[in-house]
Amino acid sequence: MKRSMTSSIVLIVAVTMTARGADPVMHLTWDETPAPVEDVNYVVDDTDPDYPDIRLITGSLTWKIWSTDTDNPSNIGDIGVITSPYAENFAVRIEDDQAGPGARHVKGIVLDPTGGTNHSSIAGGQITGDLEDEVFLQRYEGGEVGGTVAMEIGGDVLGTMALPWVNELTVGGSVSGSILVSVVH
Repeated sequence: MKRSMTSSIVLIVAVTMTARGADPVMHLTWDETPAPVEDVNYVVDDTDPDYPDIRLITGSLTWKIWSTDTDNPSNIGDIGVITSPYAENFAVRIEDDQAGPGARHVKGIVLDPTGGTNHSSIAGGQITGDLEDEVFLQRYEGGEVGGTVAMEIGGDVLGTMALPWVNELTVGGSVSGSILVSVVH
């Protein structure tokens, strides 16, 4: 069976930024019941209070992650590195609970589940500012599952994005890092 898939990368030069207000607050949810529990299903590490890291523990294909500022919850906040180093399947959307932008700046997204049968994806969302460091997604090594990205970055891509498959990627600023796309059939 031959599959046809259209991928696109769009570069748009127009950036709107929201001024940083206060330390960010992380919000995580998913479609499963019950709601995810901090320190059980995920961990927020605020060693760097300006860019808290998020480690996803429990696999879910419906993670939704967003950040707001402490002093003004209507302001978009920053996120450190989002990781998933466990033998689970992960997909994240970086958007708020109303499908609006999920973060101003994100340090990195390293969804690298252990095990060759596990996979990860960025299922959508929007970063209004910069993606500052590495992005890594894992495709199931024996099939055509996972490893996809669909998102909008309003600012710059400063690090390396290693993407097995691109459904849609819009970058509003410049790309000083690299975007490596390898389509697996």
